[in-house]
Amino acid sequence: MKIQSYQSYQAFAARAEKFWLKEEAMNSLFWEFSEKKRSGFKPKWMGNIFHKKRVIGSALITEASYILTSMSDRNAIEHLVKYLIPQNITPKGITGPQHEVKNFAKLWNQQNAAINLNVTQSFSVLLSPAKFSSVHSSSKIVKVSNLEWPRVLVWAKAFANESNPKLNQHQTIKLAKQMKEDGQLFVLKNIHGQTQAMGGFGRFTPNASVINMVYVNPEKRKRGVATDLTLKLLEYSKASGYRKSILFSDYLMDGNLYKNIGFLEKGLIQEIAFEAMT
Repeated sequence: MKIQSYQSYQAFAARAEKFWLKEEAMNSLFWEFSEKKRSGFKPKWMGNIFHKKRVIGSALITEASYILTSMSDRNAIEHLVKYLIPQNITPKGITGPQHEVKNFAKLWNQQNAAINLNVTQSFSVLLSPAKFSSVHSSSKIVKVSNLEWPRVLVWAKAFANESNPKLNQHQTIKLAKQMKEDGQLFVLKNIHGQTQAMGGFGRFTPNASVINMVYVNPEKRKRGVATDLTLKLLEYSKASGYRKSILFSDYLMDGNLYKNIGFLEKGLIQEIAFEAMT
């Protein structure tokens, strides 16, 4: 078993993408860095774990000094920990599939007992159904224009505040701006032209769009608006050539809107912070 590190995202992804695609939804965060490289950002470190010349795991270190790991087997995670310790790398935490994250955190803590492990985020990863109901409502989605931006800006701040846990407002607004510039942020308008909700696509994998920033005007909630918006986004995505859509939900209890539509839960993405003991 060995680890190959890379200087370029392109080389890293070229070797690993076939492996990522085996669990495309659970590994979808890795394609986010394909989008980020446009702005000159490069992960601090990237590496693939090999066994008999076959990729069995991937990891990188983000700008926030968090390790992002793919779905991997336990041996791959153990090897990753052993590789990183002598590199004098001090991660602030780890993000990825729940099983891998817990294994890494446990092994890392055994090597550094002076840290506390704190679960800071958990998201259910949902994959759209192969078939879904057509939308028969008179509402429509339109790309966010400069005219709509002031309202969307208010909603982006509210989206950050209402998330569990709360998201960084600056980063959320930055994402909304990028989605708007890419033509991937939409508002839902009813037959009277009233704006009811927003949502769009934050990134793409080879076969799927990743739905993000779904927010419904508080006055329009519990009226089927979120379902209407989601189904229209699915239709748009399919018409754009993506067979599936992926969605991260922080609502982990029964009655999840997206599961009611037919989304299938693929697993949990979890974030654990490594906090120094005081």
